[in-house]
Amino acid sequence: MLASRRAIRCILLFVAMFGIQAKTIIKLETNIVTYYYLAQYAPFYHPEMRILQMETSRDYEKERHMKFIMLVALAVLLFPVSHACAAEGKITKMAREAGFTSCISTVARLEGFLSGKQNYGSWSFWSNQETDRQPFNASMEVSYSDGGILVDFTVIPSPDGTCAYTYTKSWYTPNSCQKTLKQKFMQKAVLKGKLNVHVQAYSLETAEVLLQKAGSGCMVQKKEVGFQFTRQQP
Repeated sequence: MLASRRAIRCILLFVAMFGIQAKTIIKLETNIVTYYYLAQYAPFYHPEMRILQMETSRDYEKERHMKFIMLVALAVLLFPVSHACAAEGKITKMAREAGFTSCISTVARLEGFLSGKQNYGSWSFWSNQETDRQPFNASMEVSYSDGGILVDFTVIPSPDGTCAYTYTKSWYTPNSCQKTLKQKFMQKAVLKGKLNVHVQAYSLETAEVLLQKAGSGCMVQKKEVGFQFTRQQP
């Protein structure tokens, strides 16, 4: 019942947020008397709740039937949302099943961020001994209509009780490295110098980018390291 009431209120709030006026009566039954919650919603305004105490009416069975229909309709509406929220990425699921749980939230966030809701395949690696204290690594091929990106990330449970991570995204572009520097994601890049002979290193606000000439195109590698990213889960 509590979950049903919350679901109804969520739907009403959703309606109110989109500027639709709604008046919905939600009946709550007790052993002593029947209560009605009259929820009045105005566009972009917090709901004003009033409790009207009423005696059990002769329309009890009709109201009960209507409530059942409402709950069924809400369940149908909420199922896709709840299913999507409950869905777990394939890499995160594999990590959990392997016993890598203390930093599972970091794995999930990286998987979601790096896949970008695109189609992808993966290959994961973990230790069979003390899995939850060792690094967890995954390689991904994230596919796009015009090609793919190779992604590799590692999550590490640190001795201080936090989770660290590192990831790299590598791809080839037919544009020259000079043209690549003019792309939007490189607008704030700061040249740091050469790694050795052929690779130029650039620094962004939260990541580093390496560029290497490859024929008439350019190989791009974007990488980021996060220290003490989040607390480990017990």
